[in-house]
Amino acid sequence: MMGAGSLLTGLAIYKPVQLAWLTGLLGGYAWARAEHFALTIGYVLFFVIHIAQVIRAGWNNFRAMVTGYELAPVKEPDHA
Repeated sequence: MMGAGSLLTGLAIYKPVQLAWLTGLLGGYAWARAEHFALTIGYVLFFVIHIAQVIRAGWNNFRAMVTGYELAPVKEPDHA
């Protein structure tokens, strides 16, 4: 949903004369710019929150998500 909003607001502020109907639909040039900026802040918050979650979960969890496997410590057999 955010991607579609960014695309529409971006087009409205990139070509406001050629796409006057879209710019008007979004509330005018100033509103389209404000909406585009708010969406950009949303992307930044999404990124920062998810990076914080990766940091909290630990490096091994991140590596497992990227590579598809998890490194586990090797257990020594019990010689009793």
